[in-house]
Order: sequence, then structure tokens, then C-alpha cells
Amino acid sequence: MHMDRTEQLQVLAENCKSIIPDGGLEKKLALGRPLIVKLGLDPTAPDIHLGHVVVLRKLRQFQDLGHTVVLIVGDFTAKIGDPSGKSKTRPALSDGEIKKNAATYKKQVGKILDRKKLQIRFNSEWLKKLKAEDIISFMAKTTIAQILVRDDFRKRLHLDGDAAKPSDSELGFHEVMYPLLQAYDSVAIHADVEIGGTDQTVNLIMGRRLQQKLGQEPQVVMTMPLLVGLDGKQKMSKSLGNYISVTESAENIYGKIMSLPDELILQYRRLLTNSDQTVDRSDEAAMKLGKLHPMPLKLGLAFSIAEELTSAGEAVKAEAHFRNTFQHREFPKDAKELSVSHPCSLFDLITEKYKLFPSKSEARRKLAEGAIRINGKKVVDGAITVNPVNGEILELQIGKLGFYRVTRQKK
Repeated sequence: MHMDRTEQLQVLAENCKSIIPDGGLEKKLALGRPLIVKLGLDPTAPDIHLGHVVVLRKLRQFQDLGHTVVLIVGDFTAKIGDPSGKSKTRPALSDGEIKKNAATYKKQVGKILDRKKLQIRFNSEWLKKLKAEDIISFMAKTTIAQILVRDDFRKRLHLDGDAAKPSDSELGFHEVMYPLLQAYDSVAIHADVEIGGTDQTVNLIMGRRLQQKLGQEPQVVMTMPLLVGLDGKQKMSKSLGNYISVTESAENIYGKIMSLPDELILQYRRLLTNSDQTVDRSDEAAMKLGKLHPMPLKLGLAFSIAEELTSAGEAVKAEAHFRNTFQHREFPKDAKELSVSHPCSLFDLITEKYKLFPSKSEARRKLAEGAIRINGKKVVDGAITVNPVNGEILELQIGKLGFYRVTRQKK
């Protein structure tokens, strides 16, 4: 994919929560060479979930633009466990658990990233070689104040006037070392850019700081929003059970997306698909005004995510399974009624009689895309006759425009 620097900047900055420092990414792109873009993942659990996919999709954009993506598997730092957001020390993992989890990560990231263009490194490669004097030297290049800027550390040390907490909220010294060891990963690979969730901001900035102290050009930090979990309240997490794993079946993925609270649909679509921001804003405004029912958006989202994580064929099967099992229950009760007094073609119904599209060409395009369904079945021929009789109700779904019930007009 060829883009000039301005176009690259626009694509890469999209959906980012922050880019540190201001103007930093533009300066890196001005170097005119492939950038080294880093993501660190500690294999503390066997599966990657959609929360990780938000960051992986940003990395894929870098890959598609010709930059070098390096995935750092934290097999060494996993023995500490990332303390970000934790209220107590993580239990230590065995070498066997870490090795097993790391193996699954390598396979799972291939669902999003181009494995042929991906470098995978293990941070034990360099962290195991560090001597005590090296670690002391790194510690001398940071301060306790810089570490304790983290809210989770401050809370566990009761530095903000909190009442005393149980002893398991105490902070281990090895946890304080975690951000520094993770920062050295950036030094080891000479990272130009590091990407992570907003909960990783302090860790990522530590990488910048250590690089600079050791004479390297500091990396640019890019943070992505944290994906809210299926409960609609807390960030997606395996420990909370509000997650969708990238290894789940298409049926499970589809069904779980359909269970999302309506208010999360556009966030998921924005962060997990190649949606258009202008369309997102338009749909958000329409939903707030009650002019756009969320159901068609959710159906499209479920199919898109299931397709990317499995295959088009599996997504079609998942959609059929969902419709066969849940359609009657899920079809909106407040769907608008369209009545016909005599048999007519589907095309005339949606264009001439009810003008459900801004133009006939748009209606033809939606038909060709398979975006129109009657009773759950895709319709691509607008000439078919619509003729509900004997009290029959036809359930009509038209892309993002909504759901309708077609009935015979009463005399």
C-alpha cells in the first residue's frame, strides 16, 4: 500500500487515544525508512481476546504501509506479571505455562497480522543476559517518583490517604522493576514506535525515557482505547469473564457480539472493523435520534468480526445458526410496518412505494451486496414478487436502514 507521509499519518493516528510526544509520529515518518514498531505481550493466559485485537489491527496498518512490526513475547517478564491495574501481586507462572501460552500467541496473532512480515522475539533473549550491574545502572536512570506516578501503585501503597488494606495489596519490589525491564525491550530492538492500551501508558513512556538515557532516539508512544467487555462496564478481561477469545468458534463469536449492549456497537465497529468515521458519526447521531435501529448494525458487526477471525464460510454458517435459533426472538418488535394492497416487486416496494433508499442505484447496490433479506434469506433479485397473503408477515431486513414487517393492506 503506497501512501505519502500525510496520508500515512492520517491512517495511523485514527482511533488512537494519544500519541506521545505531539508531532512525534510525523517526525518518525519523515525519516523515510521503515519504522520498527513494537508490541509487547506477556503470555500470562493461553488466549488473546478482542481487547488485544484493537492494538493488533493498528499494527496491521503499520505492516500494510511497509513498516516492520516486532512482537515481543515477554517470556521473561511473564514471570513477574504485568501489575498494571492489579490490586495485588500476580501469582508466578511456571516455565511450562509460559512456553505453552507463548506458543498459542504466535498462532493467534496470525489471524490479524501478516505472519510473513512479522518478527517475533522473546525478551528472555536479552533480559537473561543482564548482570546485576546492568540492572543497577538502569535503576539509576529512573526515579521512584516516576514509577509511583501509576495510580495502581499509589493505591496499593496507600499514598492517597486510603484506609489500610489487606496485606495482599502490598507492592512487591519485583513489580516495581517490571516497567523498567519492559522498557529495556525497546532499547534491545531500537524501537521507533511502541503501541499499547491506555493502561500501559506509564510502561510505554518508561521505554522512551530509558532509550533516551542510553543514547537512543526515543520511541513514539501510541495508546489505543481499552475495549469495554461484554458486560458493558469494565474493560475486556479473561479474569472478568467478559471477553471474546480469537480462538472461539464463529457461532460463539457471532452470538456474543449479538449479546452486546446497544451502546457498545459503534465502539466495537470503530475499533474492530474498517468502518468509515464519517459513517460512524452519522450512525451515532441517527441512533441517538431514534432514526436508526441498532439491530442491523449489530448483525453486520457480528458477521464482520466472525469472518475476520474465522472465515467467510464459517461466518455465513454462524449467521444462519443465529437466525435459525434466535431470529424470531431478536427481530425488533417495533419494526416499522410496510403494507401492500396488491402484489408488487421488491424493488418497487423499497424504491417507489416507500423510498427506503436515497436513489435506485443505491438500492441496486445493496441488492447486489446481499444486504437485503426477506425472512432471513438474502435477496439479490429485486424483481421477485412481494405478496403477503392470508395474514402472512414478511420480515424484511435492509442493511443499516432497519427492519420492517411487510403485511397485506387491510381493506
